[in-house]
Amino acid sequence: MAVFKYIATDKDGRTTKGVLEGDSAAQIRQRLRDLGKIPLEVELSQEKKAKKSHFNLIFKHKIPAPALAMLTFQFATLINAGLPIEEALLNLSEQSEKNYMKSILLGVHAKIVEGHSLATALGEYPRTFSGLYRSSVAAGERSGQLGNVLQRLADYLERQQAVQAKVQNALVYPAILTLVSISVVTFLLAYVVPKIVNVFITTNQTLPTVTLVLLAISSFVNSFGWIIGLVIILFIIIMKRLLRQEAFKSSFQTFLLKIPVFGHTMREINTARFARTFGILFAASVPVLEAMQAANSVVKLLPMRSAIDVAINKVREGEQINKALQDTGFFSLLTVRLVGAGEMTGRLESMLEKSADYQERVVAQKIDIALALFEPGMILVMGMIVLFIVLAIMLPIFEINQFVG
Repeated sequence: MAVFKYIATDKDGRTTKGVLEGDSAAQIRQRLRDLGKIPLEVELSQEKKAKKSHFNLIFKHKIPAPALAMLTFQFATLINAGLPIEEALLNLSEQSEKNYMKSILLGVHAKIVEGHSLATALGEYPRTFSGLYRSSVAAGERSGQLGNVLQRLADYLERQQAVQAKVQNALVYPAILTLVSISVVTFLLAYVVPKIVNVFITTNQTLPTVTLVLLAISSFVNSFGWIIGLVIILFIIIMKRLLRQEAFKSSFQTFLLKIPVFGHTMREINTARFARTFGILFAASVPVLEAMQAANSVVKLLPMRSAIDVAINKVREGEQINKALQDTGFFSLLTVRLVGAGEMTGRLESMLEKSADYQERVVAQKIDIALALFEPGMILVMGMIVLFIVLAIMLPIFEINQFVG
């Protein structure tokens, strides 16, 4: 199968453009006639086979988060301006500079021309359009508020990208500092220290305890350093494989949640993600239970996800949302009270958004504090290591000087 561009007219004489997949131009013309259109022009869009292109799009290409946020914003603008979905997708594809983005948009357009809904068409590319994205679009299509829903999605994606970019940029310096520190210490222990200490050994001098300890560490690094590196690599590989198993991953995450500061931060990140997603879907007129289930799918902590599943069942049985969330033990008292106030006043989506904003601010403050403490802490640790190495080298020199004196 190949991809063909076409120009056709409908029964009302309106000209439409689009793309369809087929084995030949003749087949495309027949399909257009079956759809009640008169084909005017059909030409091959690309020479690559659609199957191969589809495989690459799903498993190789993925629209980056910043580009997806901008694309969604442009899509929302076109829809709110009154353009049909098909025409909006064609305009977006013509503006796209990346070939894979253009192909994805044309593929979505082709599915819509065939009679599928936009949410179903987006489901062909799950690596680009998440479950939250598709659920929101489906709700927007049902309620006739697709433009507003896309605008909310664009804001959500932009906010998420800003948070991720902030965290990633903040972690660059600590990561470089840690890597350089480990590399310098390893180099000193493996190459510099042995040559210096061997000078003292050849003099048959009795070495201080601190020098003997440094010599033992250096000898261990030289003899077993490659084994340590291999063990670390094997450990990472084994952990990745084990974390693919849901039972082990759940147990491991339960252990992480018990770590005082780290566990609490993980809980706040996931509660903020749940509240933000729940608010977006609820504002898009998605039913409460469906919105909670979709929001739960973006939660990364399996123990928390299981607890929310129980809460969803309680809400299905008639229990209030705030009470059901409180029983999970993962949501803060403030979040529970905000949700309760939202239920009472009919402003649930607004309260969920405020809760998410608060949780994200708390997480950002904790990250800033942790990074502010990391730099002096790392410098202090490196200073102590360097001091230990300097003392181990200088003490024998001092003893030699005293002996000569």
